[in-house]
Amino acid sequence: MRHHQKYFSVEDEHGKLAPQFVAVMNIPSDPEGFVRRGNERVLRARFNDARFFWQTDQKKSLAERVPDLAHVTFQAKLGTYLEKTERVKALVRTLGGDAHAVRAAELAKCDLTTELVKEFTELQGVVGGLYARAQGEPEPVWQRSTISTNRRAWKMRYRATAPARLWRWPTSSTRCAAASASA
Repeated sequence: MRHHQKYFSVEDEHGKLAPQFVAVMNIPSDPEGFVRRGNERVLRARFNDARFFWQTDQKKSLAERVPDLAHVTFQAKLGTYLEKTERVKALVRTLGGDAHAVRAAELAKCDLTTELVKEFTELQGVVGGLYARAQGEPEPVWQRSTISTNRRAWKMRYRATAPARLWRWPTSSTRCAAASASA
């Protein structure tokens, strides 16, 4: 929502995500509500796509996707993501990582084979942790899988939560104004 459509999410008085959003228009008003309805339709379609991909991806666990990494090239001279995964697992063991760390290393790149990441590429590194959690992996595994070894995904994840900390949009009115950070 924030990345593709440039909408702002809205929180309720308890800081939980509310079922509203704020969009900025470059026209003075929308008295007929055409722009609002268009934005709602686009957002609804994107959420339906995400739900479909989530449900489709859940038919195959991340662990079952590990062999699929053999078909994803990491770098021409360095091999596939499966080969990279084996190297990372060996490194984790060498550095004294526990079983959870090794399992997280094994699953870290499996989200590259999911439909959700193919559609929303900026979620690579985040989706893996969410799937691992939904599929019953222990918390130390899915927490490590969420951040993965992908710095860009971590930065995107941080940026996605940062505005929620800086901005508090009122939910009692359809007209929203941001309070100054210094106020």
